[in-house]
Amino acid sequence: GSNPGVSELMVFSRPVPEEVLLRAMGLEEEYPEWMPDGLESMLVIHRNELNPSHVYTYHAEGYLEGGGLYVFTPTPDGPQLKKLVDSPEGQILDCFLSYDGRELLFSWKRGGRPYDQQYDRTLSPDDNPDHMYKIYRMNVDGSGLTCLTDGRSNNFNPCWLPDGGIAFLSDRKSAFAYCFTTTSPVLYRMDRHGKSVKRLSANYLNDFTPSVDAAGRILFTRWEYVDRPAIPIQSLWSINPDGTGLSGVFGNRVLSPATFMEAKSIPGTNRLLSVLTSHGGPCRGAVGIVDRRFGPNAQDGIRNLTPEIYIGQIDQGNGDRVRGPYENPLPLDEEFFLVSKRGAVILRDYAGAREAILLRPRGGLGFYSPTPIRPRTPPPVIPGTISREDSKPPWAEISLQDVYEGLAPHVVRGEIKRICVVQEIEKSRFAPQDFSTVTDPLDRFAR
Repeated sequence: GSNPGVSELMVFSRPVPEEVLLRAMGLEEEYPEWMPDGLESMLVIHRNELNPSHVYTYHAEGYLEGGGLYVFTPTPDGPQLKKLVDSPEGQILDCFLSYDGRELLFSWKRGGRPYDQQYDRTLSPDDNPDHMYKIYRMNVDGSGLTCLTDGRSNNFNPCWLPDGGIAFLSDRKSAFAYCFTTTSPVLYRMDRHGKSVKRLSANYLNDFTPSVDAAGRILFTRWEYVDRPAIPIQSLWSINPDGTGLSGVFGNRVLSPATFMEAKSIPGTNRLLSVLTSHGGPCRGAVGIVDRRFGPNAQDGIRNLTPEIYIGQIDQGNGDRVRGPYENPLPLDEEFFLVSKRGAVILRDYAGAREAILLRPRGGLGFYSPTPIRPRTPPPVIPGTISREDSKPPWAEISLQDVYEGLAPHVVRGEIKRICVVQEIEKSRFAPQDFSTVTDPLDRFAR
């Protein structure tokens, strides 16, 4: 029976059927009467759990083959699963449904290095074309599978834009993490056919998990080293679909949690649903609501929906101790959201009063990226503001405020003659990390 203590140990005298064991663990599937409309069928990804060493390495580490892309239908007789894409020797990372509910995008790699080699910092990045994430477009019935990107780089985390284009992440421009060995993918866009590719982000470190907010802007996570420590502050930013108007959204001075990612707009509100997690470790953590009405870095602007997971304080520590089982949260409306918890698809309300397991792991693999197959009203299209002439580098539009503001009485108006502009550039070449060559433990330069 249940143990009310801190942990629970179950001992059985003979092999126990999986259904009995899951029921004893509280993992029995159910479809309660309070389920909202629109969950008649859902897209789900069946795969191994990803365990990268850092939140910015999920495109390069943790690959394990197996699984596929399915349509999940809850029925009175239990879950029904229809396979759309079989991936016995590959891995599907994510999926994103079109606003009309007819097409989907997903990231898929067909192979990878042996598991231990993926974490070997002495090895240069895997350049096997079959080991790169590629972006595919497909109809929801499984027809019309089309590859949109080639195998010369990783291309992943696609999302549909209101104008019919596609935002995605790519490491096609050579750049590497300052303190690590993996590449640094940033935000791009392309048309629905994989053409007219344009880089949107000028970041020199990673961008993460783009989506489109209620205003039609691309919402994403950004990691950089400008005026901050190395570990915390992977914060939320947004940008227009033409690459203009980059601005911070939330968390650009928040120390804990270290990372906000997989953020999406909650329909009918100005709030965001986001994963709250660490810098080191996998892309799982707590789930919370970000409310910008309290300010761009306010403690009151973070509402932890999973209070069993401690997310720290915004002005303390480095946020690298946030550990939790949640990922791929998807807001359904103002009351409910879906989330994957260690591979089980769960329906919850924001109040924490109702919860149901809709789909549990099967065959040693979990289910991720639950997405109801239904049309949605697209956000507004933001007209582009860049002419053909303006789009040619190196021109940019710079806004300059009063540089004397805040410098008085130390700087007298009229003393400033020049403005210094600091540019941080990417690490453009791979640099291995080999800590086995230290000959003198007191010689810090031996490495």
